[in-house]
Amino acid sequence: MQADEYITEIESLSDVKTSHCGGGEMVWHVWGEGEPLILFHGGFGSWMHWIKNIEFLARHFQVWCPDIPCHGDSSVAPEPHDASNISKIISDGIDQVLPNFEKLRMCGFSFGGIMAGNTAVWQGERVHKLLIVGSNGLDCRKGPVSGLQDWRKSNTTKERLACHQRNLEIIMFGNPQNVDDLAIYLQDRNTRRSRMKSRHIASTPALLNALPKLKGSLFGIWGEKDVYAKDFMDERRKVFERIQPGCEFEVIPEAGHWVPYEAATQFNLLALEMLRD
Repeated sequence: MQADEYITEIESLSDVKTSHCGGGEMVWHVWGEGEPLILFHGGFGSWMHWIKNIEFLARHFQVWCPDIPCHGDSSVAPEPHDASNISKIISDGIDQVLPNFEKLRMCGFSFGGIMAGNTAVWQGERVHKLLIVGSNGLDCRKGPVSGLQDWRKSNTTKERLACHQRNLEIIMFGNPQNVDDLAIYLQDRNTRRSRMKSRHIASTPALLNALPKLKGSLFGIWGEKDVYAKDFMDERRKVFERIQPGCEFEVIPEAGHWVPYEAATQFNLLALEMLRD
């Protein structure tokens, strides 16, 4: 099955909801039944960052995947594009589309972890569990990244896709051989629809400032070969331990930054163990 056909098939199984986003709409895709689990995608992404996790998790929860404002099918958020303003729009959206649930679970990947953490603060007692996956914004040291290619300067589709493949190999995957056609297609489709630079938020302590205010239980999952964290994993573990002593913080062997995709089977089982009661 071609990448676009696979995505269309997964999307066809969802219901689509909308909430307010400035003068436009924030778009939510929903799968399954039961207690809600909100999945926050990474920077330059969309709900499709969770393409390998949705079906599994939707057997156990009602899975809600928003396109964060300025990403995917959602509208551009009003300025300023900072953690507080964007997460408030998301939180107001939750109040609109999920008004009757008193127990929410949230899981955020990378930039989405920063958004999830800050949204959880706005939601207060409603948030039962929060799982952070490979996020920056913790005021920890980060590994160096070099060799990225600017896909915007490509002259042909072939060149653009080759840039995405190389960037995925550098940033997102622990093993470059795990970069497949679906990942390249997702990267190409997602990045061309992103209308904000999330890196300026990730470079602040926006997540570190939010997590001590969390009312629910905190969990963490990282990939062992995450380019940003692999040399400084203990710093991240210590941050979590300081905020919630004894909280579960797990590292999946051989996986890179996009651990929900590259190590989907291991991630899905571990996330389920953490998130269910």
